[in-house]
Amino acid sequence: MEGSDEAKRREADHFSALPDDVLISILVKLRDVAAACQTSVLARRWRGLWAQLPELHFLHADPDHIRCALEAYRGPELLLLSVVAQDASPESVAVWLPIAVPLVSGALHFQNSRSPQRDEDEDEDDMGGADLALPCFGTAAEILLNLQVLRLALPPNGVFARLTKLYLHGLRLRGPPCGLGDAVSSPRSPCLELLSLIDVWVLDDLTIHSESLEDLQLEELPELQHLIVKAPALRELAVDNCLDNALTSTQLVADISAPALESLMWPDLCNPRSVQLGEMPHLRVLAIASFQVYGQDNSPAMMNRCLVATLRRFQSLKSLTLSLTYPPDIRTYRFLMGGMESLPDITFLALHVTSCQHSFGASLFHVLRMCTSIRGLHLYFDAKPEWQKEETVCPSDCICDEPQKWKTEELVLDGLEEVEIFDFGGTEHEVAVVKPLFCWATVLKRMKVNLLYSVTESRGGELRMLFLSSCRPGILLEFRRRARLF
Repeated sequence: MEGSDEAKRREADHFSALPDDVLISILVKLRDVAAACQTSVLARRWRGLWAQLPELHFLHADPDHIRCALEAYRGPELLLLSVVAQDASPESVAVWLPIAVPLVSGALHFQNSRSPQRDEDEDEDDMGGADLALPCFGTAAEILLNLQVLRLALPPNGVFARLTKLYLHGLRLRGPPCGLGDAVSSPRSPCLELLSLIDVWVLDDLTIHSESLEDLQLEELPELQHLIVKAPALRELAVDNCLDNALTSTQLVADISAPALESLMWPDLCNPRSVQLGEMPHLRVLAIASFQVYGQDNSPAMMNRCLVATLRRFQSLKSLTLSLTYPPDIRTYRFLMGGMESLPDITFLALHVTSCQHSFGASLFHVLRMCTSIRGLHLYFDAKPEWQKEETVCPSDCICDEPQKWKTEELVLDGLEEVEIFDFGGTEHEVAVVKPLFCWATVLKRMKVNLLYSVTESRGGELRMLFLSSCRPGILLEFRRRARLF
């Protein structure tokens, strides 16, 4: 009878009759090595299949368990090793990380989070403790490390022969010098195509010489003082909240040679004396520093002149992102928009306006009349800058509504087909600049308005009806509140 029951169970176990590759594809979808191991109790057929998975995912696993799993791995190719930990120590990571070196042929992802209970004193202790030594992964194609308080020591030698993507986020490097530039340059990373550095500390100098690099992302590098990039294949460069000394320095702070560059996103770029940009004949997308609408003939005016000098380098662009910024009190300042006399020939314009509750029609009109051939326009409204905690009120004797001639001058945007507005609060000043767009844009086909989260649904309905009264037939007008169309 027992043999008969066993035969019936085998007959009913249709899963075990499936080919190994199908069973493995099922286990991969669990995205958890511990859960995959537990399937071994289902039948002898399932035993050991987890050790052949092309992806291994560990979620808050014991370091010794990770080590044992890697030592037992028998798969032909480990395409992804993903480890998620909390408050990991360098010693705990060192238990399994070196074992992974010869196994990973695809991607290594290690993300370490900081527990809410952890205090700053513990963070300081870790910073003064041991380093997490990164071995040289000679066969890995991608590495992503997000270490939080852990300090990373890069390998002093060895070649990342197949590495194409490197993400270093939320970590401290051992140094100075940290050796990062040497590690990511062509002699040691000959295939590297993408380098992303976000929230990285103890990085004051970065020099990259790469024949293969195509995409470079530098963001929140508070200690970076000097940047050199020589990358003939680089197509995309993004620099944000880095090189604070470049704003005022008269010395060379950054030297970029990227003749194939197509996209440059550098919101802090405004001083050509300290930032040397080589020839970029293929540049199509540009996002640079904020233009100060009002100010004195000192720092704001100087920064504006530097920005204009950068813009003059380009005759035409596919996309341009600009910011217009107003100080809270402008009564003793003068209007500086006259310093912007021309813009490149552009197809798409993204304009960010930080108005501090002032009227901004004159500055917006000034920009639009220099790019009448645009086909797409995005407007981002911000009543106050992030650093300003208190709401400002435009005083009754404010000069922000001057000059007023923009209200009566003719403007024809005969190529503008689509407009999208973000964080629209429906203020008097915002309505005053949006309504004329229906007249200025003679071939407008669509306007999409994304309301500020604080705008009520009833107020949104009122604004929609107000715009419909100015909207020509054939224009598709969309109003969205918290991503919902109404």
